[in-house]
Amino acid sequence: RTDDAITKEIPTIRVDPLHPQCDHWCEFPVADRPDAVAKWLLTADARLGDFVLIIETDYIWTKPVPLPPDAVPVAYKYDYINPSYPGLPQIMKHFYNGSVEDIP
Repeated sequence: RTDDAITKEIPTIRVDPLHPQCDHWCEFPVADRPDAVAKWLLTADARLGDFVLIIETDYIWTKPVPLPPDAVPVAYKYDYINPSYPGLPQIMKHFYNGSVEDIP
C-alpha cells in the first residue's frame, strides 16, 4: 500500500494484514482489524491519548462524539455481524452453499 493525501494530516500506523490476499478485493478486511488494534496498542503512539475511538470510515458524524465518564469503557455490539442473529441464517444460506455453522 502507498500513502494517500490524508496520511500527511493524520498520524498513520501500518500493520500487515493477516489476510494479504484481501488486498486484491478490499481495503482492509474486517477480520484483520482486531489484530491491527492489538499491534497498535503495543506502539508508543497508543499511549499518546486518553481515549481510543474506533469507527467505520463510512460513518457520517453530525455532532461531536461525547467523551465517556472517567474509566468507563464504552462499546456497541454489531448484531449484523453475528451469524446467529435471528433471520440471518436463512439469508446466509441463500448466498453460502456450506453450513451456516462454518461461518466464524
